[in-house]
Amino acid sequence: MSPDTPASLAPPIGWAPAADQTQLTIVRPVPWARAIDDIGFRPERWGERVFRIRALGGDQWLVRRAHAPELALWVPHGLAPPRGGAFGLYLHAQHDLAERAQAAQRFRREIGLGPPIRLPLFADARRHAIMLYLFDARRAGATLRDMAAVLLDPAPPDWRTSSVRSDLRRLAAAAERFAAYEYRKLLR
Repeated sequence: MSPDTPASLAPPIGWAPAADQTQLTIVRPVPWARAIDDIGFRPERWGERVFRIRALGGDQWLVRRAHAPELALWVPHGLAPPRGGAFGLYLHAQHDLAERAQAAQRFRREIGLGPPIRLPLFADARRHAIMLYLFDARRAGATLRDMAAVLLDPAPPDWRTSSVRSDLRRLAAAAERFAAYEYRKLLR
């Protein structure tokens, strides 16, 4: 897929466990593990929409649920638990163990082993949506004034000296930085 593809047209994207500290690795349980209730590996029952993305070394499962954080699961090839069977969580102790332990606790609650988690309102959602639009529009060749005409109704009459112009320029620069390398901050 081209990096210039707008996010609205892109398929679901999975991240390797090394890049996303909230992602859990699902594996076959060790023989001495104790079973917890009747919980089996059934991702399709854990959310309304489930995406399975095949990758080198394993499968990425993205479980989307209404009004709750997305569950990101990694199932390595050769270690996959049987469908509906018991499974274990591998926490990658060498990488961000504290964050992964919290993700495991959230995961347990989300699949029914504790009180459910509700996604807090994302305070910067509107700003990030505007940044995404600015990034995509700039890639399509639109000028800052063209973008302002779409975002602002009407555009300020004193465009050259308007503070709105400066604000849009800063947002466009921030969007370029996010697209280049800061997008990983959103995963946390």
